[in-house]
Amino acid sequence: MKKIVEIPEKEDARKKAWRKTITQVNREISNGYAFVGDWLTADESYELNVGDYILAYDEKGSRKHTYILVRFFQVTNEGLHLLYDWEGNYGQYKWAIHVRDKIADIIEENNTDSNADQEAILIAEAEAEALLLELELINL
Repeated sequence: MKKIVEIPEKEDARKKAWRKTITQVNREISNGYAFVGDWLTADESYELNVGDYILAYDEKGSRKHTYILVRFFQVTNEGLHLLYDWEGNYGQYKWAIHVRDKIADIIEENNTDSNADQEAILIAEAEAEALLLELELINL
């Protein structure tokens, strides 16, 4: 199912910021290239799949005292839901190693939950089919 969502605007128009859908995280890479996905434009509307992930990177603060804010969202039926956020300290630019594993864990956890839900649905459908066959045999 698709949902039209508004991509979060830049936290500070003067500073660097980017947005990206995230399809996977490479735990072997320690910079922003660890996050695989398509680029999005801040403060624009997109039609995305429910369950998609969005990573928002922003630099904030003064020119002299810049720090990084990273937010990780998931598209839901209600819109964007914040799953995780991280705010670095002044001068802390190795942001990706601080958030990479946590974001990868969230994605893996949600995928595991989805697989378990799918498995439960398949089992319930198979049980329902078996009951229907049993009822048909009884009625013969």
